[in-house]
Amino acid sequence: MIESFFILTSSGEVLIEKHWRGVTSRSVCDAFWEEVTKHESREETNPIIHHGQHYLLSILRGSIFFLATTSVETAPLGSLEFLHRVYGIFEECV
Repeated sequence: MIESFFILTSSGEVLIEKHWRGVTSRSVCDAFWEEVTKHESREETNPIIHHGQHYLLSILRGSIFFLATTSVETAPLGSLEFLHRVYGIFEECV
């Protein structure tokens, strides 16, 4: 189950955040961004990252990252599908 959702800019700043099950600290975004900057290209970032007690699931569209967090093992494809649908909603509104 997704606990929190973040949208990050190309520089790692949080544009939007939404929490459903408690508040996930923004420090997970910092940890995620550290992982992103380890790669030559942002497209090489693994879509599923385990950091401490959180799983970080992400998709990259354009220069924007859509990031979901959970602290329990969950079906990753369901969470990634959720991120794709959120992106689709934003895309339809533009």
